[in-house]
Amino acid sequence: MESADIITFWTVLRCGTMTAAADALYITQPTLTARIQALESEVGAQLFRRGKGQRRIELTEAGKKFIPLALRWQNLMAETKEWGKAEQRGIFRIGAVYSTNQYILPPVYSRFLSRGLPACLSIQTIHDTEAIQAVESNEMDLALLDTNPMYSDRLDIDLICREDFVLLCAQNSDYPSMIDPRQLDVSHEILLPWQREFMQWHEYWFGTAYRPMLYVDSMQMVEVFSGNERAWVVAPATAAKHLTDQGQWRICRFTQSPPQRDSYLVKRKGEQLSPTGELFLEDLQAVLAETDYLQVNI
Repeated sequence: MESADIITFWTVLRCGTMTAAADALYITQPTLTARIQALESEVGAQLFRRGKGQRRIELTEAGKKFIPLALRWQNLMAETKEWGKAEQRGIFRIGAVYSTNQYILPPVYSRFLSRGLPACLSIQTIHDTEAIQAVESNEMDLALLDTNPMYSDRLDIDLICREDFVLLCAQNSDYPSMIDPRQLDVSHEILLPWQREFMQWHEYWFGTAYRPMLYVDSMQMVEVFSGNERAWVVAPATAAKHLTDQGQWRICRFTQSPPQRDSYLVKRKGEQLSPTGELFLEDLQAVLAETDYLQVNI
């Protein structure tokens, strides 16, 4: 089945006569008839009822049943063309953990897209282990993680920035602006399992038998509990600033702070980034340098 045959089918259906359809397609009527016959031979049924002296052409019952198939074929052709355009543009694929994708990278993405490059940017929020596997298997070009995957010898891993952990609490809470961890009641905590060094700090101050108010796996869930005046959460400074800018929380500092949160850039070892990738790194460096609360390492 040729795409020209499907186009001819729709044109005949729209125009109503073989003559008008031939004119619309800028072909001769014998050519149009040959296309219709080829299509009917392919599907094994007569699609149009054509009689001597019959001015307007009509669909047969088989022709009516063929319409959904013709629509699917037409959509498939359109998708194929769009896929080809996307391949010509190229796809640059980025993966990052939720807090990085949500609170650090959006200005980078905006800056990169404003370049108007012939490239499609693919963004995925992904866990550390999945991101490492995706970069190694060439399913992703770069990943930004908050864990150093030292066990992989096929990756280049670079520390790109550091940030402090701070305490977030409700605007109307009575937590002091400088707080000792011993002043905190774990039963009011919203706990996120940050990197290993953070959890070691947490266990030092609160023990191993702590029972927080809530376990969550991303900062997205924290936003739901902003109205609880006793709730508190330890969060990276960039995420905390985002939430305080929205007027939901306020920031307190620790007298004994957790180790800083490190962010790493992961790419395949020994592989040169594409020109698109190099431009993305340039935008990443520029935005990180302008971002408050970050200590930039690139």
